[in-house]
Amino acid sequence: EIGYLDENLFMYYEDIDFCRRLNKFSKYEVYYYPDSEIIHMGQGSSKQIMLKMKPCLNSFTSLRYYFRKHHGKLYEIAFLSVCKFLWLLEMILFKLLSWHPQFLKKYKLIATLSSQNKVELL
Repeated sequence: EIGYLDENLFMYYEDIDFCRRLNKFSKYEVYYYPDSEIIHMGQGSSKQIMLKMKPCLNSFTSLRYYFRKHHGKLYEIAFLSVCKFLWLLEMILFKLLSWHPQFLKKYKLIATLSSQNKVELL
């Protein structure tokens, strides 16, 4: 009735897109249960391709496509503008804080632990 999962949404946001289409174009309704609990096994689906593909880029690409598909080109442009602004703000703050010894110590520790696969940066 509403079709399959959208193949343009690779591993990220396909569930949101499916629920939106289900709610909008079918006789079925999507319900939200705030007391429900789901245990996420930590990138179980993408673990095998982690070295070949960048999950962050896939997520961004899917979200951008989702905005264009459901809200139009104007929302996609607004989304990209906000992302670029936040990235620029992050770079400026990183540069301003990078001189501070506590910041450098903490950042170096996180990077070291991450490279040893003990901690993953989010």
